Amino acid sequence: LAVVGPAGVGKSTLVQDVLSTAEYPCFVPYYAFLPDGEGNPRDRGEALTFFQDVVSRLESFFGPRYSLGIADVAEGREALRKHMARANAQYVVHGHKTILLIDGLDHVSREVDLSNSILRELPDPSEIPQGFLIVLSSQPQALLPSTIGPKVAEGVSENSSRRVKV
Repeated sequence: LAVVGPAGVGKSTLVQDVLSTAEYPCFVPYYAFLPDGEGNPRDRGEALTFFQDVVSRLESFFGPRYSLGIADVAEGREALRKHMARANAQYVVHGHKTILLIDGLDHVSREVDLSNSILRELPDPSEIPQGFLIVLSSQPQALLPSTIGPKVAEGVSENSSRRVKV
């Protein structure tokens, strides 16, 4: 699912307000941009940082610990797949969805010479199981096929029912 709109319209606030309730106990936010000089924006745009952070947070819901061993993007991608499978099992048994918010992708699209951008490592929509939802919150330019993976771009294109314009 993509939530798009111009800068300052309230995309991040809307998504956080909706998903930070007791109705969504398995909510994992990843902020690709941290305001007020918190952290290095280049690091937040790197796929390895993304996988290490997200997998670590998912461990609090599903265990076991994979995040300590993630030394490269391939290991991170595999650990995320394992957690998505666990989220699917929880969904089948208990009906609880796991929601991963990836906010601020437009900031990543402006970074030059990242080693391995998160924009190119987002899971293919066909890999995302039932009960696991990824919400991309961004200005529209970060969701173009020339910026993110083509299958992800297609999944959240302007004509897609998975796109919400704010």
